[in-house]
Formats: sequence, C-alpha cells, structure tokens
Amino acid sequence: MSWLPPAGDGSEAAAGVDAWVPRDLAGGASADRRYVVVDEILGSVVGLAVSPWPSVDAEGRLRFRTGDVLTVAADRVELQGFLGEHRLPAELRERPLRIGDVFAVSVRPGVLEKLAGGAAAHARLEAPVAPAAWMLAPVHDISAEAREATKVAFYASVAPTMEPEEAALLTALEGAGED
Repeated sequence: MSWLPPAGDGSEAAAGVDAWVPRDLAGGASADRRYVVVDEILGSVVGLAVSPWPSVDAEGRLRFRTGDVLTVAADRVELQGFLGEHRLPAELRERPLRIGDVFAVSVRPGVLEKLAGGAAAHARLEAPVAPAAWMLAPVHDISAEAREATKVAFYASVAPTMEPEEAALLTALEGAGED
C-alpha cells in the first residue's frame, strides 16, 4: 500500500482532469505524443523511459498511468544527431544529452507497441532502436518545465499548505528582519 493517491488508470479525461500543457509546447497534448525521459546513459547507449502523455491532477501535479512505461535504447551519437536536426527550441540542438532531460515526442503509429511486445526491458537496452524509426520531428525539449513541475510536486509534498493570512504574516516577518 502506498501513501500516494492512486495513479490514474486512463480515465482522467472523463473525470475532468486535463492533459499537462507546458508553456513552450506548441499544440499541447495529442494521442500520439509521448513523454520521453533520458533515464540513463551507459557509454554509447542511452536508456529512454517512454510514457503516455501525463495529466494534471487537482493539485497541479503531473500524473502518469502506471505500468505504461516502455524502456527504449538509442545509440548516443545517433540520438544526439537526430536531436541536432529536430530539437526545439533550436538553440538547444547542440546541447549534449543529460540524464533527466525530457522531451515531448510524437511517435510513429504501431512502432512502440511492437517494441513493448518484444524482449524484456534489459534486452531492449542491448538493442538500440534508431530514433527516426519511432520518433517524428520535431522533438520538443521540455526539460526545464518538467524539472520545475517535479520541484513543485516535491515541495508540495514536504511543505505545509499555508492560508493567505499565514503567508502574509510570513512576508511581514521577513520584512521586519531587514532593519
């Protein structure tokens, strides 16, 4: 049993929960868009965690359906080259990959389903898949907003919620200490 609220089962849209739309992502969410995280970098292989697009709960936290994460490996040089051609915003095209980078990626229909039905996750890391075989251009780098959403969720989980009066009192106390 977990202390976390139950994860979504895909019925969020019916319950009035919206898809997450980062500020810099043109076009918002779509059925073929995936949330892709650079999960690990081992020498020349990059492990990517590929999830369906997240929703946002009533508290503004990103929610992912459990059990839908697929691990896909990519050759590091090949992935960096693909991003060098198709990454948005363009000023990030030459930026080296880092663990924790997050991308909004539209996918080729049916390709990920074939990968999910294949070998175990560890075997997929031994057989890199060409990015162009499953990713469609452009690839939106949403790392900054994803990291911010993670920080907000973390601090919301460890800090108490303040009423407006309490926040005003705290602000007044901070101002009084500057004398």
